[in-house]
Amino acid sequence: MTAINITIVLMRVRLLRRTETNRLKNRWTS
Repeated sequence: MTAINITIVLMRVRLLRRTETNRLKNRWTS
């Protein structure tokens, strides 16, 4: 794997984690 592919995967993982945390926060607040 090239460095570019690794960076893309890391960005996707970060976005997925952010969306998951936001959903959990919305559940707790609502």
